[in-house]
Amino acid sequence: YVPGIDTTIGVGKIRGVESFGMMASEREMELSEEHDGIIELPSGKPGDRFIDWLAENDPAKVDPVIEIAITPNRPDALGVRGIARDLAARGLGKLKPRDCDAVEGSFASPISVSIDDDTLDGCPVFYGRVIRGVKNGPSPQWLQDCLRAIGLRPISFLVDVTNFFTFDRNRPLHVFDADKVKGNLRVHRAKGGEEIVALDEKTYTLQAGQMVISDDSGVESIAGIMGGEATGVTEDTVNVFVESAYWDPVQIAYAGR
Repeated sequence: YVPGIDTTIGVGKIRGVESFGMMASEREMELSEEHDGIIELPSGKPGDRFIDWLAENDPAKVDPVIEIAITPNRPDALGVRGIARDLAARGLGKLKPRDCDAVEGSFASPISVSIDDDTLDGCPVFYGRVIRGVKNGPSPQWLQDCLRAIGLRPISFLVDVTNFFTFDRNRPLHVFDADKVKGNLRVHRAKGGEEIVALDEKTYTLQAGQMVISDDSGVESIAGIMGGEATGVTEDTVNVFVESAYWDPVQIAYAGR
């Protein structure tokens, strides 16, 4: 299986000759973004296991991955923190404290958030913070490696950080380009029939009752699922609005289907 191109290699024929494999670049193996040529190994011979070569030459990239199967009633175990809490409760280790220093704001947020009364059951808590002067670009290699290990594709520093917190601390985040937000944000339920071009570049038609986040120009995010392309961050983003909200998991599960 070649993860970078999501392909399982099979036996094929090239000019009438059977082929039992392929030569791969580092990007195809999700080791880096290098794809100008095949991986050239300074040592080793055909038939050696790649994991053995990697352990000898770049041991930092040999990071065991534990696969877990989570039932729908345990979304709290979809992140490292939640799993660690369960293991500690069973007596397998001690849960580390996660003390965080408060960071006082230095200016009033230019973006406010309101929640409609009929949406409070689905979103009782919504936090946001504007951060100015960020510099987006590739995330550090260690962060890219962590995300690839759990099957995610590194995109950019701002996006990768939100994904990291989602899976490390069980705390889904979303980041808007603050300069693209028109007016203020409103959490409400869709009337039905509205459309949004999401970050995956697909157009979605909303069902009545789905929770969404809108600004003055329209729906900008499918709450708890995916943000919109119109307010998404790019390499040119310098000011962001970070969203951290509690979304009712049952309602989000239904909307995600």
